Amino acid sequence: MKRKILLATIIVILLTTGCGKTAPADTNPQPREQSEESPSLDTKAQPPEGTFRFTPHNLKDIVGFRPIQNQSFMVDLNSWGKVKFVSGKLTGGNHIPVVFYLTDKDGEILYDFQANLPYMVDVKAVSFEDVSQDGLKDIIIIVDDAYPGQGNNPLATVYFQKSDGSFANDLLLDQEINDSKNNRDVKTVESYLAGKY
Repeated sequence: MKRKILLATIIVILLTTGCGKTAPADTNPQPREQSEESPSLDTKAQPPEGTFRFTPHNLKDIVGFRPIQNQSFMVDLNSWGKVKFVSGKLTGGNHIPVVFYLTDKDGEILYDFQANLPYMVDVKAVSFEDVSQDGLKDIIIIVDDAYPGQGNNPLATVYFQKSDGSFANDLLLDQEINDSKNNRDVKTVESYLAGKY
């Protein structure tokens, strides 16, 4: 009986320790390159060699995403080339935020604008103009704040394209545009910004 208990204890110890085997330590912190000789066991698509190891999400993968077709446009945005500016809403919960992306023709997300706008707004207008006079197209977005009790209150936000292709949003400038009521339409926003640049 003691032999059976001893044998059972040894089996349990070996099972819990994995029979003393450990996985080889990866001492190289650099990402490993895949070669044709050693195919990856991963079944996901891999980006072409020489590109970043990041594969963007596709719009169709975003749960609850609904594009706003009449406020989504193909546009040539300088260093981005010809891309699609996509306006949409995330309709998966009680709050329905508006979202904006740059995508390729297949819906792969290239840039997420991380909009800082209230929930429950409707996109009224989108314009691509060089308002900062730096040779790069900027983006003016006007939304209507349709939150109950607010009425139709337009809000403008401006994304300035930087030389590296990213976009910067100046929240203080947005507040200034909206507080001064120079947010009714794109031309009004452009006129207001013309006095600043």
